[in-house]
Amino acid sequence: MGAFRLLNEPPERVQKLALEKSEGVTYDWGLDAANRPTFSTVVERILSTKGIVCDKRPPDVIRAAPVAMYTRFEDVWMFVTTLKQTLDYIRSLESGGARL
Repeated sequence: MGAFRLLNEPPERVQKLALEKSEGVTYDWGLDAANRPTFSTVVERILSTKGIVCDKRPPDVIRAAPVAMYTRFEDVWMFVTTLKQTLDYIRSLESGGARL
């Protein structure tokens, strides 16, 4: 993904997905520092418009925890696909000079 690093340890026994913004990845959103939302806030807000609820932790951590009793493979696939589309969208904003 590039923009995030996986925080889960050990990764083979994970029950939740915890991602932190990678070092050196910065987005200014065209706003001054006082009004600039954090990267995780922007990702969380975009995901919420798609019906995905994540837990956001300061400074830039996003957590997602599927419930094993009723989460299907398709639900996890949809989350990962939507997260990738969200990150691609954010990258396109920055590379194209557009701002939030």
